[in-house]
Amino acid sequence: MISSDALGKLGEQKFGGWCAEEGLTFNKSDWDRAGWDFTLDFEMGSSPGITLDHRPGAHRCLIQVKTVGHKKNAIRLRLDMAERLAKDSGPSFVVALRVNEAFEVTALHVLPMLDDRLAPVLKRLREASINEGGSLAKKTITFPLTPDTKIGISGRDMKSALTSHVGSDFHSYVMRKQAQMKSLGYEERPFAGTFTLAPELQNDFEKMFLGHEGRVEVGAMEITHTRFGLSEVTAGPESAVLSLKPQPFDKCTVTFRPVDGSPLVFDGDVYLLPPPFGQKMRVHLKLFDLMLVAESLDQLSLSFDLPNKIATPHEWQKFWSAMKTLQQPKTSIELTFQTKSLDNEMRLDGSAAGLDFEAVERACDISAVLDRIAQRAAWRPNVELSWRNILEHKDWFEFIDEIVSGQLTSWTYSARSEVKPETSDPVTVAFVCYVPVGEHVLVCASIAEMKCESFGERLNCSFDDIRLMKSAVVKSDGGLHAFLDRFLRDEKLKNHVVIGPNTGSQRMLDCA
Repeated sequence: MISSDALGKLGEQKFGGWCAEEGLTFNKSDWDRAGWDFTLDFEMGSSPGITLDHRPGAHRCLIQVKTVGHKKNAIRLRLDMAERLAKDSGPSFVVALRVNEAFEVTALHVLPMLDDRLAPVLKRLREASINEGGSLAKKTITFPLTPDTKIGISGRDMKSALTSHVGSDFHSYVMRKQAQMKSLGYEERPFAGTFTLAPELQNDFEKMFLGHEGRVEVGAMEITHTRFGLSEVTAGPESAVLSLKPQPFDKCTVTFRPVDGSPLVFDGDVYLLPPPFGQKMRVHLKLFDLMLVAESLDQLSLSFDLPNKIATPHEWQKFWSAMKTLQQPKTSIELTFQTKSLDNEMRLDGSAAGLDFEAVERACDISAVLDRIAQRAAWRPNVELSWRNILEHKDWFEFIDEIVSGQLTSWTYSARSEVKPETSDPVTVAFVCYVPVGEHVLVCASIAEMKCESFGERLNCSFDDIRLMKSAVVKSDGGLHAFLDRFLRDEKLKNHVVIGPNTGSQRMLDCA
């Protein structure tokens, strides 16, 4: 029987001979606990087409040589040495030789410390840390010698196996190994935690699970970290402020289907409350929410916070039209989920939901006015405005709608003024009306015949034969003036009148 020392010496001599045959530079470790026997440096590669200062450096790797009897089909390493070998940032290998009683090498294996050999080392280290304790030098790890690690018995085959495993991009190999060091053994949710929650904060906590922003104070935290199926529990802070950002359970479409009229379809995100807190589902849409509870899955509750919402004119018009359908008792609301088989048909009592249908009717009229204007003004999809903005300038939107629709062909303005018109004859002017819409301005440009007359301290201006020429949505920062300049130039006009809201509710008249 060959002694282990003799096997080790033989293996190192064979490895050194093969390196010499292939012109590989190798250096033996002088410290037997370093985790490797040799450092191996490859020659500088050729780099046609680039200057020498840009060619990549030579590859370097660490080698642990293990020699076993020819009947053995596995090798064993001390765990402390396996850790050093595996955790080196560069390529590292175990070169295993199987030798018979005649000191002949019968098989040669190359085992890269990556993928399915790096993972067992990391797992074994975690086991030793969590479950075992004690010195790593007294623990071992075993690697099988399999057909996929077996190569030809020669220096050329060994060199080819080492270089082909690392590849031509040494930096990418190092990055791949570093990434595996951080990711191997982890499942989708490696961290879990427990904490205590005051009963009066449970409602706030539930709201966060349902997609609402918020924060709650929790105590007695414990954090569980699981890797390779091995969990470690550590104590967290005695108290902390917790915020959640849950992902939607699914996406769905919400269809309002009245008995009379066309259906209205909205897209939404679905949030579910975890079972320990009860069965609740929130469907979050852009302008409103629908809530379902387990006790009445055929009934919905409706909520919205319109002052803090912004949307396009068409979205506002569709929203209020949907609210109006709830006035019909037989209107149904269908939920169709994107990936889950939870489709359902329900009804929502609009009166029970607290809807003032007279206010809804007025809102429908206002939003319909705005939608009509938007269609004529080439309203871009990214231009949104708040419902507060709409209500604040409702009269101005209706005024522009009358111009756009052709209903308004004359208009008179009267104010106190010391200005005395030079002539009472009609003058052709650009008649421009504007309304702020969020960060933009809605502008409507017409041509009209203006006539000004002075009566004591009052100036009366009448505009007749108002003809709409162009309407648009422009940026508020200088967009209105640029629009007006282009309009005057295109229509070959010198005079203009601009009307629009100021900081209050009065109309502003700017003549030139």
